[in-house]
Amino acid sequence: MRLSKQRLVNQLFFGGVALTCGVGVGFLLFREWKPALLAGLTTLPASYSGALVVEFRRLEQDQRLRGSLRSQIQSLLEQRQQLYTTLSEAYRTQQELQGSIQALHQERSQLLSRVSELHQHRSELYQEFEVLQHQKRQFAAKQPPKQLQAAASEDQDLNNKLFSKTIQIQQAEIRFKQLKGETDNLQNKIAQQKQEQERLQQQIKQLFLEKEQLEVQKQSLTLANNHLQENHAEIKEGVAQLETQRYETESQIYQKQLELEQLETQRQQLQDKIAQEQEELLNKKAQKSQDNSDNLTKSADPKPPENATSAPPSPPPSDPAKNPSDSLKTSEILENLPLTSPEADKIEEIPSEWLELVQELTSPETEALQAILTQNETQLKTIADTLATMPEVLIETLNEKALNTLGDTVFASPSSTVIPEIHEEYQDLIPPLTQHCQVILQETNPPPKKLE
Repeated sequence: MRLSKQRLVNQLFFGGVALTCGVGVGFLLFREWKPALLAGLTTLPASYSGALVVEFRRLEQDQRLRGSLRSQIQSLLEQRQQLYTTLSEAYRTQQELQGSIQALHQERSQLLSRVSELHQHRSELYQEFEVLQHQKRQFAAKQPPKQLQAAASEDQDLNNKLFSKTIQIQQAEIRFKQLKGETDNLQNKIAQQKQEQERLQQQIKQLFLEKEQLEVQKQSLTLANNHLQENHAEIKEGVAQLETQRYETESQIYQKQLELEQLETQRQQLQDKIAQEQEELLNKKAQKSQDNSDNLTKSADPKPPENATSAPPSPPPSDPAKNPSDSLKTSEILENLPLTSPEADKIEEIPSEWLELVQELTSPETEALQAILTQNETQLKTIADTLATMPEVLIETLNEKALNTLGDTVFASPSSTVIPEIHEEYQDLIPPLTQHCQVILQETNPPPKKLE
């Protein structure tokens, strides 16, 4: 709220500065307060329009920034989802590794129990072998020779059994070596699984750190987005206020223009009334002077000579210094005289479509055409400033009307100066057109009459 108030104060200050500058420039140009005030009021919508354009561009920049922030937030959310997926896969892999490690531990314990059983069985076989050897020696010492053969056969059987037992022992040792190799392999696998588990734990820690960083970035981006939304709302409010002020300013300018038109109408009526009164006064003075001259003639010479020719009495010569109204009337009569023959000849040289084009132009456009023909850049800029537009727009308007009337444009686009270049085929029409425009401007805007 405080920021919006400050923005409103800045806008009012900006409008006041624009109004003051416009009034100052208008007073320097016209040396009158009413046109200066009108020029200052004309600068208000232009300044507010410029402020609106700046605000709209700022809104577009904020919208682009918000779009980029939203895309960054979306990418961060996608990265967060990928991290969650990676974490779930890492947890699942860790659980699988833990299950496989537990299974390997169980298999290892089973193998160790089997190896211990094989060791016990081998020790039992060794003990049985020693017992059989001892029994064999005792039996050989006690038995007579006849029974030696039977003992030998039994000894052969025992040897066969011992051989088979030895083979079983060897097989058990081979199986033991295989189990030991498998146990070593399982231990290596367990070590690898542990290393993999540690690596996965490090990755999980790194992912947790990245997750925290992403959360912090998400919070900062959310705060920035909220701040931008607040700025967007304030800018919208400021634009609405500027629109309201622009409408109010335009309505005020329209009212001032209406008042100015009313004042112009009243001034014209007063001028017409003053002209009528001056004409009546001149008529009365002329009649009075005629009466006075008649009276003087009758009193001086009541009986004129017979051979004298009758002639109307002539009024006394009027002095311009004593009777300025007579000189004013004479100047008016001289101004209303028809054109001289060279001027008429110059106008006859102008084609009819050009005369039609000049007749369709308004008074400011005719002045602009004359300024272009006479290469008067200052006058063209002054006319454009009076109409609250640019010289290029005036030139474009003249080209459009020429295109509608002549079927072709007259002026080329200016390169370095404000005054445009006239097409080469129309160069011969510049002098008569200049004279014709001057005559039209004198007819439409006659010089102000001097009051008595």
